[in-house]
Amino acid sequence: MGMVNAYLVSEDDGLTVIDTTIGGSEGRIIAAAEASGAPIVRILLTHAHGDHVGSLDALKERLPDAEVIVSTRDTRLLAKDMSLERLPDAIRGVVEGEVALPRRHAQHLLEELRGRDILRVRVAARTNAALTDREWEVLQLLGERASTAEMSQRLRISQVTVRRHVSTLLGKLGVGDRESAAELIRRSVD
Repeated sequence: MGMVNAYLVSEDDGLTVIDTTIGGSEGRIIAAAEASGAPIVRILLTHAHGDHVGSLDALKERLPDAEVIVSTRDTRLLAKDMSLERLPDAIRGVVEGEVALPRRHAQHLLEELRGRDILRVRVAARTNAALTDREWEVLQLLGERASTAEMSQRLRISQVTVRRHVSTLLGKLGVGDRESAAELIRRSVD
């Protein structure tokens, strides 16, 4: 076919396309198959790199009966809710420090973050306390009735550091003990 990362293999029942090269190459692949006089019956992907799967979506659209063969590992990668055309851009973004988040998780994450922000605003309004992110995490764990040891494990800090955060937090909130701080966050949920 004269393409990198795309090959036609003649088999008894037709042609197998091995890899689909970059996006926009489906026309050349189909033209090469037509020139051979045999139909494309299957598409085999060696791995899910963009230069090997780039024309898969377009080929499947034009050849809906063609069987697609891909490894279990790459099936999981390709099953994400992202078009194959966007995959190289997403990989580049992750390499540059961006977070890759499947759309099906984005809404849940946003709702969770919005809920936390509302709770944080309510606590701040009741106490006039400006809490650091770590103090906020400690306060949330106090609301869950977590012990010092549990907080240490969940936050991955020492128990001494947990106690320091709790002490600072109690001072900022103007409460005398852990239970009063826990009650403050529990009341703010309502």
